[in-house]
Amino acid sequence: MVELEVVLGIIKSYSKAQLDKDAMSVAKKHLSLLEGMHKEYAHARSLALTQAQVLNAHDEIIMATS
Repeated sequence: MVELEVVLGIIKSYSKAQLDKDAMSVAKKHLSLLEGMHKEYAHARSLALTQAQVLNAHDEIIMATS
């Protein structure tokens, strides 16, 4: 995802002279959305790893007591 953001940033910088004000606004909004999704992914991954650890710990307790 980071590579995509870099490429889109380069395209945006190169296209400034060729795009009108509305198109630049849309491009900025799109890059902002991608940055937000990137941050959301990091949080979701952290949550998934934590949930897996809790499930594994719960499974170990069940196996140890049965």
